[in-house]
Amino acid sequence: MLFAPTGTFQELSISNGWSHEYLNLAHQFDVYYEKFKKDN
Repeated sequence: MLFAPTGTFQELSISNGWSHEYLNLAHQFDVYYEKFKKDN
C-alpha cells in the first residue's frame, strides 16, 4: 500500500519533484518483494 498509485510516498514524491526516483524505488521494492516471497 505504501507504493500504491495514490499512496503517501507517491504524493510526496510528485509534490517535491522526485517522482522519477520514486518510480525507481518502487520498482526495486517490487523486485525484492517477489524474491522474498519465493524464498519463503
